[in-house]
Amino acid sequence: MINKIKFLNILCVFLSASLNAQLGTTTSTISSDSYTENSLTNGGGTGIGMGNWQEINAISGWSGYYSSGSTAIGSAYGLWSKSSNTAKVRRLFDENMKKGDEFSITVGQTWNNGTVGVNLIDSNGNEIISLRLTGGQWQLNNGGNWFNTGQAGDNNTAMVFKFTYDVNLDANTYSYTLHNDGSGNNHTPSNDISNIRGFEVYSYDQGDGANFGFKDISVKSKFTIDNNQTISCADSQDIPYLTIKSGSTLNINKTGRVKVRGNFSNSGTTILNSDSGNYASLIVQGISSTGNITYKRHVADEGTDEWDFIGSPVIGQDLQNLIDNNSTLATNGSQVAIGVFNNNAGSDTAAAMYTNYNTTGNSGTTIVSGQGFAMATDEGSTTATVDFTGTINTSDVSFAIDDASSSNTNYGKWNLVANPFPSFLNANDDAHASNNFLTVNASNLHTSFAAIYAYDGDGTFTAINHTDPGSAVYIAPGQAFFLASDDVSGNTISFTEAMQTNGGGDDFISGDNMENTEVVLKLFNGDNELESTKLYFEEGLSIGLDVGYDAGNFHAEAPIMTRLVEEDEGYGMVINAMGLDAMENAVIPLVINQSAGQEFRINLFTATIPDPNVYLEDVEEGTFTNLYEGDFVYTPTSDLEGVGRFFIHMSADTMSNEEVSTSMLNAYKEVNSNYITLEGLATQSNNINVSLFNILGRKVLDTSLSNNMNTQTISTVGMASGIYVIELESGNDRLTKKLIIQ
Repeated sequence: MINKIKFLNILCVFLSASLNAQLGTTTSTISSDSYTENSLTNGGGTGIGMGNWQEINAISGWSGYYSSGSTAIGSAYGLWSKSSNTAKVRRLFDENMKKGDEFSITVGQTWNNGTVGVNLIDSNGNEIISLRLTGGQWQLNNGGNWFNTGQAGDNNTAMVFKFTYDVNLDANTYSYTLHNDGSGNNHTPSNDISNIRGFEVYSYDQGDGANFGFKDISVKSKFTIDNNQTISCADSQDIPYLTIKSGSTLNINKTGRVKVRGNFSNSGTTILNSDSGNYASLIVQGISSTGNITYKRHVADEGTDEWDFIGSPVIGQDLQNLIDNNSTLATNGSQVAIGVFNNNAGSDTAAAMYTNYNTTGNSGTTIVSGQGFAMATDEGSTTATVDFTGTINTSDVSFAIDDASSSNTNYGKWNLVANPFPSFLNANDDAHASNNFLTVNASNLHTSFAAIYAYDGDGTFTAINHTDPGSAVYIAPGQAFFLASDDVSGNTISFTEAMQTNGGGDDFISGDNMENTEVVLKLFNGDNELESTKLYFEEGLSIGLDVGYDAGNFHAEAPIMTRLVEEDEGYGMVINAMGLDAMENAVIPLVINQSAGQEFRINLFTATIPDPNVYLEDVEEGTFTNLYEGDFVYTPTSDLEGVGRFFIHMSADTMSNEEVSTSMLNAYKEVNSNYITLEGLATQSNNINVSLFNILGRKVLDTSLSNNMNTQTISTVGMASGIYVIELESGNDRLTKKLIIQ
C-alpha cells in the first residue's frame, strides 16, 4: 500500500465465482418428488420442500395407489379405481407458492374411462385450481366453471402439466401448458390463488385393469437461488420477491438494476458492484429484508481524482471492520482516508472541520445511515472499491443538519450527508414530480441554497436543483453531498423509500437531456477554468428568490457569481433563475473576485436562449462587451471583490458604451439578521444619502453615510416586519430597490 494521504488542509484541494446463470431466467427447484420405488406410502415420502404423502381415500378392493410396477407412462406412481370408486393422495409444499413459481407434474392414463385429475389445493385441502380428464378431453376449473382446454387425452402417453402462478407478477393471474408444447393461455381466475400450498392426484371409476400414472413433481422458482448456484444480474429486473439460500450467491453487475416488490430473504451472499461510471442498484419494497449484502462502492483514488464523498449504502457497517477489510483505503501513518466533517469545529477553515479516523480503536462505532465522509483509495484506477457490508434500509431514513455559521461564517451552514440506500434516489422534479429529494426536503434547507452540492474532484462544487442540468438527476448509492441549513437549532432531512429508483447509472447522473433556456458564464485565468455561474429562465419564476431554482455558491468567495435582482440577501449565486421576460430586460449584478495583476477572461460558454444579447457592463471603465462577439478580458490594478462594478445585461437591443448608467451601490438584508448591509460606498466621491420607506410610502429612516468604508450596516431593530423600499443616492449614482424586513 502507498502510505500517503493528501489530508483535507483546504476544502478546494481535497475536497469470485463463475457467473453461470442469469437472474430471472434460471430456475431453482424448491420442491420436488421424482419417482422412487416404494416412496409413495401413507406418511412417507422422498424429495425436498414437501410434507409426507397423505392417503385421502382408504385402500380397498376397488381402489388404491402403488409406487412400484408399470403404469400408463412407465415406471411411476400409480392410482386405480373401479366401479364408481375413488383413489386420491395428497402432498403439501413446505410453503405457499409465490408469484412466478411454476408447478409441474407428468401424468398419463391407460384409456379414456372415468375421470382422472390433478388439484392444486390450500393447506386445508380446498381445491383452488383443478385439472381433469373426462370424456376424452382435458378440462380446467379455476374457481368458476369447468372449461375445455382444447387438449384431447391420449392413451398411454405422458403429458406434462405446468402451472405458473401470477405470470404477470403484478396481478392474480396464471398460465398453464399441456403436453409441454408451449400451448396454454394466460387467465384471470375466479378465485384467489395466492394460497396454493400443495396438490392432489386422483382416479375415479377408471375400471378394471386401468391406471393413472404420475411422476416428476416439482415447484420451481425464478426468484429463489438455491443449490449453491451463483446467479448474475447485468440488466433491469422487476421481481415479486427474492430468496437466496445458504451457499448460493447473487452478483449484481455494475449495470444491474433489481427491484424486489416483496420481501428479500438472504441466507447466502449478495454482492453489488460499481466503478467510476456505473453503480449497481437494489430496491426492496417489502416489509422484510434479512441477511447482509455487500456493496463494492467505487471510491476515487486520492492521487488521481482526489477525495470522494461517500456514505454507507447499508445499515450496521462497523467502522473498524470497514478499515480492516478494505486495504484499498489510503493511509498515512496511524490515520486512514476517512474524514468526518464538523461544521462547528471552532475554526472557520475547511482544514479544522475535518477529522480523519485512526486505523485502529474504532470497534463498536457504527456508521450512521445518512452520514457522509470524505474518502480516498490508493489503487490508482477507476475500479477501486470499498466494501460496505450490512442490511438494507427498508424504511425512511432521517438525518439531522444544522447551521453553525454564527461561529464559522464560510462553512458553518454546510452539512455532509449521503444516500443511505443501495439504490439510486430521485434528486429533482424532472426525476419525479413529487418523490424527489429536493422537493421532500424543501422546507428544511436554506432557502438561498436549496440545492444538492456535488463535489467535482477539483475543489469546485456543482449545485444541483430543479434547473440543473434541466433533466432528471439521480443520486447514486452511497453518494455523499453537501446541504445548507439556516436553522441553528437544527433541521431534519429525509431520505424516503418513495425516492428510490433504478433510473440512474453514474453518480449524480442526469437522465435524458432536455434543452434548457440558460446562459452559462465561465471565468478563466489563461487556459485554467476557475468557476462558472448560470442564469436560468423558466416561465413562472421571478427575478427574486425562487426556492429550489436559485442556488448560492458553495464558496462565499468564488471567482465569479451573480446576485439576485430582487430579494438579494448578499449571497453570491451559482444558479440565478428568472422568468422568461428577464431574457430581454434583466440587469443582473455580477460578482468578480480576482487578485490585482492577474489577467482573467469571462467566456459565454452556453447560451440556449433566443435572440436577446448578453452584455457584460464594467461600470468603472464605462464599457459594454457583447459576449456573443468575444470574451471579456481584463487585468485589474487592484483586487476585485464583491458586487457593484460588473453587471450582466440581457437585452433584445444593441447597447453601446454611451449607455453606461448602472450604480455601483448595493443594499441587501440577510434572513434572520437585524441589519441592512450597504455595499460599494468606497466607490463614491461623495457621502451617501440613505432613505428607507415602508409599504405606505412613509419615510422611516433618513441618514447619511461617509465613503470611508466600502461596506457598512444600518440596524433594523424596532422596525416592523414587511416590505420596504431603500434609496441610495451619491452624486449621479442612485439605487432604488425593495427589501424585506422580518
